[in-house]
Amino acid sequence: MRYFRRLRCRFSFYYFLIKYMFWIFIGILATLVTSVQFTPQVVKAFKTKSVKDVSLLTFIIICISASLWLFYGIHLKDPFLITTNSLVFISSVLVVISKFLFK
Repeated sequence: MRYFRRLRCRFSFYYFLIKYMFWIFIGILATLVTSVQFTPQVVKAFKTKSVKDVSLLTFIIICISASLWLFYGIHLKDPFLITTNSLVFISSVLVVISKFLFK
């Protein structure tokens, strides 16, 4: 009987570990996808030096949103929120800067 209790406890630990790893994987995947979402726009803006079709207001709102999420992530000490929103903020600021540089 003791053996089965230990075995059950061991399986529940592995179940917890696999479940926890799954959510870490989802967090990493979300961080990667969210972080690179504006990269094509930034590359295109600096390559073509044309940003006439880019909405300035949209990217200003994204900058504000990313900075608020960044502060929230810093408060929670959440590496996924900090990394994701730092990269989103930087890329959206680059688009806003390119909007002013390449009028």
